[in-house]
Amino acid sequence: MSGQQKSKPPGVSAADRALFRQAISGTKTILDSNDQANSNSEEIAPQSDGQGVPASDRDPAKGILSQDGDLFYRAGVQKNTLKKLTRGRFKAHAEIDLHGCTRREALRYLQTFLDRCRAERLDCVRVVTGKGRSSPGHRSVIREATLDSLRHEPWVLAYSSAPPSDGGSGAFYVLLSF
Repeated sequence: MSGQQKSKPPGVSAADRALFRQAISGTKTILDSNDQANSNSEEIAPQSDGQGVPASDRDPAKGILSQDGDLFYRAGVQKNTLKKLTRGRFKAHAEIDLHGCTRREALRYLQTFLDRCRAERLDCVRVVTGKGRSSPGHRSVIREATLDSLRHEPWVLAYSSAPPSDGGSGAFYVLLSF
């Protein structure tokens, strides 16, 4: 290697740090309903995977959820596995399409589908919820209910929205444990 040194990115100046601290002085953390229920417990610093993904809950066993909700994973899932999942590199061995279902129907079909997939020892499946473009407020009730349900299933290791070619934010790859 030649005598060249790698240049370091410029750091944050002391003046910028002081300006930031001044700007946020007097602010306080806003607790959501889950935090208020646990407000008597000792405060725990938010967890992050180094890429700005905060903990979905204060309990790491419940998993880590991205701010937009399109990525969820439990502690112990390797970064390479997550990278493959988010890039759509896993082969989905089964698929369920929940378009046109009511919330109750979708959750019942999803549970039956996941039970069958676990029984067949399938490690990756695709769940299509739709994006909610024709829903009131352009918010997919099915998508939100499905993702909430997946986060509460202990055998769901991770999920990620599919790449645009496989449905984008209207479809999810889900990793299952046996």
